[in-house]
Amino acid sequence: MAKTKEQLLEILSNFDLKEKVVSAEPFGNGHINDTLKVTTENGEPKYVLQRINHLIFTNVDMLQNNIQVVTSHIRKKLEAKGETDIDRKVLTFLPTKDGKLYYSDGDSYWR
Repeated sequence: MAKTKEQLLEILSNFDLKEKVVSAEPFGNGHINDTLKVTTENGEPKYVLQRINHLIFTNVDMLQNNIQVVTSHIRKKLEAKGETDIDRKVLTFLPTKDGKLYYSDGDSYWR
């Protein structure tokens, strides 16, 4: 992934983040998608940004919709069981400012 800090901040600006982002650094060593740890102005890693490998996942819209259906189902089941700290037990996708589950910058897809 050859994106500058400015390009990554521009990508992140398309998501409905609640805090100002100060950095996005590589996180982990995945073989399919590129993952970044996003740190906000309060100094804590708060979000994860992932570049979806659209050569592997050729229908990004279907992929994201399926993941949303599954994670919503799991969240509802946990809530019904009275589980606590659900945000640490199931993924929550932050939508883009236009309500989509991913952002495309023209050559890559981001979630």
